[in-house]
Amino acid sequence: MTDVMSHSRTEHARILGTMAGRLQPQSTRGSSSPDPRQEERVIRGVQRALIAAGESYGRLTPHALKSQFGWGKDLGDLGTVMPSDGLVALLDGQAAEESSTGHGHIMGAVALSSGLVDALVEVQTTGAVEPHSGPARPVTRVDIVLVRDFIDLLLAGCAREFGTFQARDWPLRMSLGDPVEERHRLPLILEERDYHLWKIDLDLGGGLKQGQIALIMPVIGRADAVAEAPKKQRKLSAAEIDAWRAAWARVIGEGVVTLNAVLMRRKLPFVEVEALEVGHVFPFTDAALTDIRLEDLAGRAVLRGRLGQKSGLRAVRLAGTARPNEAKMSAPAMQTVAPPAPMQLADVPPAPLPDLVADPSGLNADGA
Repeated sequence: MTDVMSHSRTEHARILGTMAGRLQPQSTRGSSSPDPRQEERVIRGVQRALIAAGESYGRLTPHALKSQFGWGKDLGDLGTVMPSDGLVALLDGQAAEESSTGHGHIMGAVALSSGLVDALVEVQTTGAVEPHSGPARPVTRVDIVLVRDFIDLLLAGCAREFGTFQARDWPLRMSLGDPVEERHRLPLILEERDYHLWKIDLDLGGGLKQGQIALIMPVIGRADAVAEAPKKQRKLSAAEIDAWRAAWARVIGEGVVTLNAVLMRRKLPFVEVEALEVGHVFPFTDAALTDIRLEDLAGRAVLRGRLGQKSGLRAVRLAGTARPNEAKMSAPAMQTVAPPAPMQLADVPPAPLPDLVADPSGLNADGA
């Protein structure tokens, strides 16, 4: 209870401090509007990030119908991009400059209309966007959980799109923060500064539903934006590449591979499978001993071999690699032979196996 009250007092103090700061003269705007071609580049980048984020949600297929972008606006312009309902959440980022919310900590916001929230919930619960939209409803905790990954994917896509964009003056890496239950409090929560405002009207599920999304990104100094831009990867030398390959080969060489030696396979009607019992005998021909397959866990033939004996133990001698693109072993032709009546295993005399050491060819002359 003490922690809750302390957090509440801190939140109230921060809001009052923000309100008091607005009564003071503000610094000169640090963001200048780029030429129209750069604004189009920014809009296209966010649209591509939205499409990439939607690829993980099956039939969501977000398609931008109309895009609105405001470069370096103040908090008084939030109403021009904010949806009237749905989810509003803060975005947390880092900047080198010091702000009233703490050194290096800077905030933005994201807003999703109820249509977009419903579509995201529907594709994750029913697999498709429902064609009918109900009345707007309050956003629940379950909604936030189902929407969180989409917002994270969108932010990651924006970081990819604008990592090398020379005119970028907003934080490259933002993460989803706390939801804002009372959307009218958003201007009091955000710091008084310039913000870039995006609003995109979306077509969802191939026209089954419409929604909107708004991004509010804080403007930071250009030097800070350049400092946090991703560095180009250093080109590796030939010696470093060879060392990496050798290390990779050692790691792969220590891996464990399971191989199964398969003597034969049989296909039986289901009624015969149900009648199987202990003591049932499956006959096979001598040819099966000379065509043993070594298969991986996926049933793919890796090597071929012959059944024999070594030092008194049953053994498989490798006879070569499997044929390319070989399918799983099919049932042999002998499957058409009617199975004999069940008999005791004791009635089957043990057959001696050849000794691979005594016989240089690997098997005795009888091929057993």
